[in-house]
Amino acid sequence: MDRFDRGLDPATPPIYELMPPPRLMLALVAFTARTGLLCLAPFICHKAAAVNHLTAAETAVYCSMMYRRTLTADMLAEVEATQANARQIAAEGIPDVPFDVGHYVHNEAADVIADESREFLQQRVR
Repeated sequence: MDRFDRGLDPATPPIYELMPPPRLMLALVAFTARTGLLCLAPFICHKAAAVNHLTAAETAVYCSMMYRRTLTADMLAEVEATQANARQIAAEGIPDVPFDVGHYVHNEAADVIADESREFLQQRVR
């Protein structure tokens, strides 16, 4: 597998036309996070794919962060910008590159990240 065969959260513009951001659900989740009610639904955190690779202590920290920092104003602004960003990508064209790593690239391809980081740093030292 070539190092260019990877992508993080790959999505194409038509996805955002078919699936616009669910504003009501986002508002509800943001409200529950801001008020602290989100911690009353621990399954949301403990069923997240990220915890499959964490120790119990790391999971506790992850959940604490998730409960306090889910759908902040910046995250909501990012979601709101997705459709405009998708239109810009559609106008400029999608590059012809394959994507074959999931959302948790740091878990699924940690060796690739480490190798690429070392290579990048070695080039900078020369």
